[in-house]
Amino acid sequence: MSDAVCNSVLDTESFAGFHNGEYVSWNIQGNVNIEVTKTGGSNGVVAGIFFDPVRAAASANYSGVDITTQGKWTGFYGGDGELLANAANSVPAYAAVSVTGAGAYTWTASTSDPRALQTANGSLTQRAAAYYATNSFTLNVNLTDGNSHQLTLYLLDWDTSSRSETISLVDVYTNKVVDSESFANFHGGQYVSWNVQGHVLIQVTRTGGQNAVVSGLFFDPAASGAAASYVGLDTATQGSWTGHYGSSGYSIANDATNLSAFAAVKVSGDTAYTWASSTSDTRALQTASGSSTRIASTYYSGSSFAIDVNLTDGTKHKISLYLLDWDGSARAETIKIVNADNNTVLDTESYSGFHNGAWAAWNVKGHVVIEVTKTGGSNAVVSGIFVD
Repeated sequence: MSDAVCNSVLDTESFAGFHNGEYVSWNIQGNVNIEVTKTGGSNGVVAGIFFDPVRAAASANYSGVDITTQGKWTGFYGGDGELLANAANSVPAYAAVSVTGAGAYTWTASTSDPRALQTANGSLTQRAAAYYATNSFTLNVNLTDGNSHQLTLYLLDWDTSSRSETISLVDVYTNKVVDSESFANFHGGQYVSWNVQGHVLIQVTRTGGQNAVVSGLFFDPAASGAAASYVGLDTATQGSWTGHYGSSGYSIANDATNLSAFAAVKVSGDTAYTWASSTSDTRALQTASGSSTRIASTYYSGSSFAIDVNLTDGTKHKISLYLLDWDGSARAETIKIVNADNNTVLDTESYSGFHNGAWAAWNVKGHVVIEVTKTGGSNAVVSGIFVD
């Protein structure tokens, strides 16, 4: 394909094996020559030329899994509408939806089990049901308004714990897989979400257990954009954070808080404790940038506590937690980063052996809750929160 005015080549594609026929498409603007050149067989052939409005490429960005909300979805999902197996069908005007290759089955029509979905927005009735297929089925979703929307599937392995499946989102027009994720262990129910634009096929394929299942599809405005990607662990810096962490602020347990205006940090469910208010031990944190004074202190809980971090400037920042098992070596904990708007888990990491101090860091955007949960030792601990 070449520009008809200056003869520059705009695109070149090669095709073979089209005995059964195939359509090949381009989005074109202006005056072009489409040159068809034989590379095999008796001649170059084109059976027909078709004209359509430009079709924007479909996109799908996976935004995580929520294992907390379970069946009571009102206020969390379905702000724009929902499609539930053997229950409500309130699909928004901007979406055309069909389900192919699936049956609908109800495990129980009414139950107080928290895993079962509410049958409609605000309903007091909960029903355990699913679209299912032995091997695979498809949800055809066409978002016709040109905008990005959050699509969420509820996965429930109601009667077993052996089901597993792969969910692939495919561009209808190009047949390109725009995202594919695998899921297992959803006996307790889990929501999985994508920000989607355009026309996609959501293909649900069994990889384990009796069949592939989806209990509901929910429509919401595109997620706020909260994101978290794990950077890694630093065991070398210890408490000497000046020049390494906190260039945009910090909050140190039982000491100073000095945060930039774009960063709101709040710790809840904890108690603050000081092991040593002044020490030369390099494991203890400097009390301020460049300070020669150090404090060994911590936010802690016998079970778990939360750190709410709201970054309001719309850009990504490194959030670092200093972990210190000052008086022992038995502490172990899991740190989970959760989207504060929809409860989806963005990342989960586990830590142990931080008697000498360790920095755990993530690149974070938006509003998240950092959940710190004890998995070993006397309590869960974080000595300081640092923003860069």
